[in-house]
Amino acid sequence: MSEQAPHREPPYEGIWNIFKTGEIIPFIGAGASLSSVANPQIPQVPSGRELGEELARTANFPSSEPTRDLPKVAQYYIDALTRPLLRAQLHKRFEPKFPLLSLHQFLAKVPANLLIITTNYDDLIERAFQAVSRAYHLVVHPTDNKDWAASVIHWKPNDPNPEFVSSKKLHFDLTEASVIYKMHGNVDRLDAHRDSFVITEDDYADFIVRVAKENAIPSLFAEPLKTRPLLYLGYSLSDWNFRVILRRIKQDQKSWAIQKGPTLVEQFLWEKRHVDIFDMTIDEFVEKICAQIPRA
Repeated sequence: MSEQAPHREPPYEGIWNIFKTGEIIPFIGAGASLSSVANPQIPQVPSGRELGEELARTANFPSSEPTRDLPKVAQYYIDALTRPLLRAQLHKRFEPKFPLLSLHQFLAKVPANLLIITTNYDDLIERAFQAVSRAYHLVVHPTDNKDWAASVIHWKPNDPNPEFVSSKKLHFDLTEASVIYKMHGNVDRLDAHRDSFVITEDDYADFIVRVAKENAIPSLFAEPLKTRPLLYLGYSLSDWNFRVILRRIKQDQKSWAIQKGPTLVEQFLWEKRHVDIFDMTIDEFVEKICAQIPRA
């Protein structure tokens, strides 16, 4: 049983004021793609647990092993079948145009240009920006093509043709348009060959090695990550892969996390990282942040 965090409310007005300047970095995790209101009639992005169960069935993963360990299941999948088959199944699973959620719509309507970082494969953020005709840079961490090692895939605003550039040589003006940086890959609707998924145990090991060598996260984002406040949405610190990423982020600013029902251990881990944790759903948080926006 999880212990409830003390009931505190986030500083909504203060956070909204930082959003208006574009100085806050939303850090978006898997929970941010899941609606807090269950409705079987509305398709949803698969959770990690659901994805693990689906991949386990396809690969006949041993029933004695827990399917909630998605990297382990995905690793077994490519050993039992092949990496191309895994990519194809993931593409099919993430290809539907899932309904946009309040968070994604909110981010697309923030008046300032933002640096948004996500570990999600889905394209909910991009589609929210497209829905309101907002330009954005898209930067994706690739996995499968060895020719792209130490590179990122970069789509300039309104350009369907990406460039492959060293993570240390990626340069553009962060103020000209919002930036969506997809740290763990992406499903590409136009070309499945550009799909990228950090999902197996080997993928995470390779990513961690690249992080240690400082050629995973583009140098362009290093200074903002150090100096701007972060807003963590949809993460649980029970995910050790995410904790590894956090260790590489040397934060000088106050940051916040929104998580429903954090355990006592998770509260402790957030606090040790100087992050204020608030026990509420993302939908509740977005609703109260939107209440700070003046009505036209």
